[in-house]
Amino acid sequence: MLRKIDKFILSNFLGPFILTFFVVVFIFLVQLMVGYMQEFIGKDLSFDIFLRLIFFFSLNIVPMALPLSILLASLIAYGNLGEHFELTAIKSSGISLVRTIRPIFILVCILVLGSFLFNNYVVPKANLKGYSLLYDIKQTKPALEFKEGLFYNGLPGFSIKVGKKYPDGITLCDIIIYDHTQGMGNTKVIMADSGKMYAVYNDRYLKLELFKGHFYNESGETQSRYDGRELTRTAFFESEILFSLASFDMNKTAEELFTHNRVMKNVRQLGDDVDSMRSISVEIIHTAERQLAPFYFYMFKPLQYKHRVLETDFWLYGRQPEVPHVYTVNPRPPYVDKPFSSREAARLAGNHLKAKSDSATSIEILTRSTNAARNIRGYLQSYQDRFEHLQREANTFEIEQKRKFTQAIAIFVMFLIGAPLGAIIKKGGLGFPVLISIIFFIIFYVVTLLTEKYAKEGLISVSWGIWIANIMLFPVGLFFLKQARSDSPLFDADFYLISWQRLLSRLKSNKKSEVL
Repeated sequence: MLRKIDKFILSNFLGPFILTFFVVVFIFLVQLMVGYMQEFIGKDLSFDIFLRLIFFFSLNIVPMALPLSILLASLIAYGNLGEHFELTAIKSSGISLVRTIRPIFILVCILVLGSFLFNNYVVPKANLKGYSLLYDIKQTKPALEFKEGLFYNGLPGFSIKVGKKYPDGITLCDIIIYDHTQGMGNTKVIMADSGKMYAVYNDRYLKLELFKGHFYNESGETQSRYDGRELTRTAFFESEILFSLASFDMNKTAEELFTHNRVMKNVRQLGDDVDSMRSISVEIIHTAERQLAPFYFYMFKPLQYKHRVLETDFWLYGRQPEVPHVYTVNPRPPYVDKPFSSREAARLAGNHLKAKSDSATSIEILTRSTNAARNIRGYLQSYQDRFEHLQREANTFEIEQKRKFTQAIAIFVMFLIGAPLGAIIKKGGLGFPVLISIIFFIIFYVVTLLTEKYAKEGLISVSWGIWIANIMLFPVGLFFLKQARSDSPLFDADFYLISWQRLLSRLKSNKKSEVL
């Protein structure tokens, strides 16, 4: 009996799941392709290229579409069971709601594991294929098209102007062609009264037939003066020019050039990149300390180190010491063998300025201090920019790494919300369940988007920013599960109407008791 019930519940779930999965993938795919629609216009691409691009982008969308399709399918499945009183009959036979959820729960656990493996191994390769193909499409020239009164520079080495183009798409009038293949400027010009153009040799070449025109060729040494140049004019009644259309073909770019992008990598590769970036960030800090130390002539040491300071002249040589954080001077000065505070350092520096009260020396000291401060600010600004950029990149790669886990866990969280909620609502179909699904998915998407942005900027930790959406919605699913087990009328309008009437009656009875 239990096996039959499990099969019955699974059959009610798999149909809506498959339907909603393909619908969600289609919606997300259309949204993605619309953003790149401008790149496809006028490229004369084959249908095979579009099919490949759609296939690769569809694989990219699968991990994002699974949570929403699970949420919607579980709402529809349990909503249908509740609407037709089938869930009530199952409960009356002594089978709890949690037991009815078990077959779909096992399927969801399999989908969670499969989603992670798919997102870790298949999606990076699909992104590599898809985005490299999209790059090749972007680099492809638009189809050959002459516009009246404008020069067309799409053919390499030639600039062509057509005065008029007839509706048949073949006949042209008032043609001017500048030949730049020799790189000598506008020294070769062809002018014709009319002409015709054809695509020949399987559209690999463009044949241009010209009628009643002249060929102008300016030859001679390229000098600033034109005294030594000769102009040759040749008349023709009919002439033909053959242009290669190889530059309009879509060239395939090596896929190895795109492998550095984070969406092309799996969890292990992303982890290695994050560790490398964090190590480089630490090295930037140490490099900044070493580079800035020579600019601090008096003191650039933590208090736990010993400071060697001249008693009479505190101006230390600005050179890199052999021992870190310890400055020495030559020849063998007496020194204070103890740490001292910044107030003591300022007092010693003040005594030094009083000892050298000469105005020229004071001006020199102030000038050198000002220059040192400017150099310090420049160094710090450059190191700070590098450090912040590297930290932002490291956070971005870490977010991409942890997203592969959160998208898989989101499937379980959405099921935990959808199944009990469908049992509470007891409405199937694509009406109310779709509205509820969209609301929860928008909440999940907006929270994820905001927290990932904060994590990328370093305002919150990456782990907290990437997991907060699942952590926030998980208790919501547990709450709905508790309400569904007790058959709570959470979404029953009569329940709230009766509660409101009871509240009003209590308020009225309290007022009467106060009057008495």
